[in-house]
Amino acid sequence: MSKFFKIFLIFVFFGSVGYLINKYFSPTSKDQLGGPTVEAQFCSTDSHVCLPIPQNPNSGTLKIKITTGGKSVRNLEVDVASKPGANEYYMMLTDVSGAVTLNWLPPGMYSIYFNNNDFPTQYGVPPVVPVEITIGQTTQKTVDLTSK
Repeated sequence: MSKFFKIFLIFVFFGSVGYLINKYFSPTSKDQLGGPTVEAQFCSTDSHVCLPIPQNPNSGTLKIKITTGGKSVRNLEVDVASKPGANEYYMMLTDVSGAVTLNWLPPGMYSIYFNNNDFPTQYGVPPVVPVEITIGQTTQKTVDLTSK
């Protein structure tokens, strides 16, 4: 193997590692205090895949704020679907201000709920929150968690 090729491989390796570190472990403007921010995802339990929400001009936006006693709850998974436990759902983790923004949601009725598998044990799981998404509109909801 030539010296040039070895040097080339070293540059490719370190370039790839640098790219991955920057992409997955650098703080973003949304979360300067605590690691990467997870963008909103569209998930399917049938295919076990989560992908970014596809852009759709005939859609609306949902902004959700999660609080407890007036304080923000960060890094909490929030799920949105036609009904809790549906095979297809939208999910996102709350940012440092306890908020999630789900853009590009198709219009219709949805339920805001939480994943019981990793829900913080210090809080009671809140009831499902119904919400309607309208084309071109931003809908805002606040969910206040209560301590056990």
